Amino acid sequence: KKMTAGKKKEVEVETRIEEEFRGEEEEEGWLCSVSGEMVEVKSDSKSDSLIIQSQSEFSSGIILLSSPPPSFVESFPKNVYYEVKLKSAGLSQIGWATHLFKPNTESGDGVGDDSHSFGYDGSRRKKFTSGREEDYGEEWSKDDVIGCYCRYGNDGDDNNHKVSIGYSRNGVDMGVAFETILESAGDENPTTLLYPAFSLNLEEEVVVRTKESEFEYCPKNEKEGGAYVQIATFMTKSSGKSAAMDD
Repeated sequence: KKMTAGKKKEVEVETRIEEEFRGEEEEEGWLCSVSGEMVEVKSDSKSDSLIIQSQSEFSSGIILLSSPPPSFVESFPKNVYYEVKLKSAGLSQIGWATHLFKPNTESGDGVGDDSHSFGYDGSRRKKFTSGREEDYGEEWSKDDVIGCYCRYGNDGDDNNHKVSIGYSRNGVDMGVAFETILESAGDENPTTLLYPAFSLNLEEEVVVRTKESEFEYCPKNEKEGGAYVQIATFMTKSSGKSAAMDD
């Protein structure tokens, strides 16, 4: 199954999200390509975990999210989490993006290569944002599980939220990679959520896990924000139940 947005192979994330808010999206599924082509290799019959493969040079995909429920907005700070298991260990950039993320498979721009996304590549031990790269984390290997977390906090302004982004490898926290301020996206999405996003080199494969029941490594509760929330809570097409992860 090709994960493309409607009839177009490549769409801007912003357009796809707007369609979701207006209820115009007809395609089933919560994962889509936004640059290049990705295909579903296999779905685990026991869960909603999805194995995906890139069939383009550095294609990019996102997990679609709806605007957060009022209970999430009213109880800031809050933490969210998802996992990626590496079926191969080549060049990939895994992390988060806003609705303004604009990848380009032709130029090789993916997660972290613009100012609206944040990525980590363990094959090079680098982190990326705004087109800049810095040393970060550990070198990854096939079958490693990479945890991706965001810690949302209130910056003292209802329209701004401080976000800390970090990663773990096989349950070991590699520390905060990025800190940024997110502004409100408007009345329809009063609190901007970062969208799980990943860019994969040709034929790279990953397993995307979005539910607590699928996670191998649940992060510990934080002093600020309490329990982490599974990203499935906000997925537009998820069949999973909303839940916070306990210790």
